[in-house]
Amino acid sequence: LVTTMSLGIRRLKRSFPLSSIAPPTANARLAAMHAVMTQRIVIPQQHSQRISSHSPFCCLRRNFTMSHPTFFEQSFQQIDQLIFKVEKSLPAQKQSGKSESKKKSNKGGKGKKPAANYSNNEDIARFQKSNIQVSRVAEVKPLENSTKLLLIKLETSSGEKQVVAGLQEFYSVDEMHGKLVCAILNLKPAKLAGVVSEAMLLAGSAPDASGAMQVKLLEPPKGSELGDRLFVAEDETKPLDDNILPAADRVNEKQWKKAVTLLKVINGKATYADKVMRTKKGDVAVPLPDNAEIH
Repeated sequence: LVTTMSLGIRRLKRSFPLSSIAPPTANARLAAMHAVMTQRIVIPQQHSQRISSHSPFCCLRRNFTMSHPTFFEQSFQQIDQLIFKVEKSLPAQKQSGKSESKKKSNKGGKGKKPAANYSNNEDIARFQKSNIQVSRVAEVKPLENSTKLLLIKLETSSGEKQVVAGLQEFYSVDEMHGKLVCAILNLKPAKLAGVVSEAMLLAGSAPDASGAMQVKLLEPPKGSELGDRLFVAEDETKPLDDNILPAADRVNEKQWKKAVTLLKVINGKATYADKVMRTKKGDVAVPLPDNAEIH
């Protein structure tokens, strides 16, 4: 169809040179010819004569009528108007294409977070990807209709987060208010008792002498500030800053569960893979016996 129309256009141009009409793009000219062929452009019968049977247009529309040459000027003016409408949208499409390419290039440019050089040790790499920070309990209250959960507004370096924690049996509201805690901030938000929890407070647990369960929050070292990252030193000879790598945007729940199996208390300190968890201010403490779980 396109080939036949194109041939017809070339014959028209040879028969009736359009020196006064700006040459349109091929697609626009074909669109215009299609409009003529389907009689969207009306040719008055008084100016028409039937097209010859050997014309390339005949196979498309045998009852198509060609106007008297004096009418062609008017006909092509109508075609030109249609072409103008078709071509008018082309620059916008090209421009939008450019903007899309810019967006794509930006994704791979300055806006993209540089790849962190995580440890070759998979266990250490899991911890490095976890965004565990010193945070502050800004507001706290018992969760409605619950005897175990606390609803906490947590102040972090990246803004406030809502946390639901099962600490009501172990900490009073007064004890929790203003307390510095260690929280992992890049887990996928989860619902507890129908309420969204956007972070998780780290705590240790172990039975006491009577067999009753005791739970203690991890305690940041003295002098800790909001946003201090927790890390483990894979190589003690390296500067501390070399052990603090950019956290991943999100930690997979499955990977975090694997990491939790390596958390425990040794000598009153929080450890991961038998390495002490710390901030730049010092070691993270947990007042629980050795081998107490951390979760």
